[in-house]
Amino acid sequence: MQDDESGDANGASSTERWLRGIETLLLGGGERFTAEEVRAAAGVDEEWSQRLWRAIGFPEIPPGVRALTPADREALTQVAALRRAGLGDDDLVNVTRTASLAMARIADAVTAESTVWANVMGATDESSSEHVDPLATFDSLLSYLSRRQLLAAVLWRTAATGDDLDWPNLAVGFADIVGYTELSQQLPGDDIAALVGRFDSVTSDVVADGGGRTVKMIGDAVLFTAETSAGACEIALTLSARLHADRDAGFPGIRVGLAWGPVLARFGDVYGPVVNLASRLVAAARPGTVLVGAEIAAFVSDDERFATRPLRARRLKGLGRVQLHALRRADP
Repeated sequence: MQDDESGDANGASSTERWLRGIETLLLGGGERFTAEEVRAAAGVDEEWSQRLWRAIGFPEIPPGVRALTPADREALTQVAALRRAGLGDDDLVNVTRTASLAMARIADAVTAESTVWANVMGATDESSSEHVDPLATFDSLLSYLSRRQLLAAVLWRTAATGDDLDWPNLAVGFADIVGYTELSQQLPGDDIAALVGRFDSVTSDVVADGGGRTVKMIGDAVLFTAETSAGACEIALTLSARLHADRDAGFPGIRVGLAWGPVLARFGDVYGPVVNLASRLVAAARPGTVLVGAEIAAFVSDDERFATRPLRARRLKGLGRVQLHALRRADP
């Protein structure tokens, strides 16, 4: 980038010219507007528009200052249309605040990424279009991601009711590494990577060998499904035993939670109350143990390979009091 002190005919430094180019690229060029003009175009009052602007996270713009772009005017006009369509003021402000906070984190991540930022910082008036175009593509990417996440949220909320829905019953299991948070603060990065890699490798093999499906790895945890309760129990106990055997090599062990019930499968993920129950069960399990819900305990009660023991009911977040059962292999 050129020396910041070098200016153009209007006295603008190269940094100022570069920033204008970035603003034009991201928000569009052309005329600038005052806050009063933008409010008038959108048909909203000063108090509400300022409340919305603060929710985005920016200070109020002084009267008469031409600082807003056509993109700002269009955004306020669109929000005003939602308001007129019946969306409440508080809802609009809260959603705007939440979305803006998320976008701020994404913006920080993008500008902190050295390769992206190096391209942007290397841009000048003459070359900014070539260098900064990759950053502009984040607009369409973010639009896609927001729509994908909205769909996922709808699926989760629909699945949370579970009413009158003809979904197939599956066993859902969660397994996680014991004490991972503390370990991640104590061990070197290479050791943590090796630990998680071992967990991922063993989990993938055991689930596949047991006829189940690994839905996703979530850092120090795995979510898997199986078509039968017995199959899920076999996977859980084998997984626990395999990784328990690694304790001498420094592996901390795992805990597992299993639940049975209707599951909605979409886009490679699973949804439904049973997923939430399995998650709560693994959180309640002690290191090296497998906890199962009442349905699975009943299903395998006559299976000579397994033994279950009822534990005291516990209040699980979002589920009320739930009867827990400890699962182990039956004595020979």
